[in-house]
Amino acid sequence: METALLEFAWHVHHDVLVEPLFEPIKYRQLDIRQHKPEEERERRLALLKPVLGILPDSVIKAGAAYAQARDAFAETWAVDVAWAAFVKAEDIYDKARADYKEVCQTEYLAIEALHKLECPNCTWDGKTIFPKSKEEGNATS
Repeated sequence: METALLEFAWHVHHDVLVEPLFEPIKYRQLDIRQHKPEEERERRLALLKPVLGILPDSVIKAGAAYAQARDAFAETWAVDVAWAAFVKAEDIYDKARADYKEVCQTEYLAIEALHKLECPNCTWDGKTIFPKSKEEGNATS
């Protein structure tokens, strides 16, 4: 996935502030409508939105590496490959995901500043969109 084509969104999952989109956002919206608890749907759908501004370059690059590793891992899952190739692809994907999270931690102040502009009145508390409520314990990815 090329960085120019890679899109990011706020709150794809309740416990991640920003992440690359691996498929069109409408598929995540459909998943929320069909599979998430009814009491979570309105908030999830309201806060799930594309990033409009410019994220730090390091986040975009790490997101692209994460997306490429995910695509390669998905390919090994979809075809009959040797177990060793599958495990290697999974390891690369896990490392890319961890690297992406680390870069986001490093760039958190810049990301949070953009988030505040694009997502005013958001319930994000630094960990989840369901802060300090009984919903938090029930919220799933």
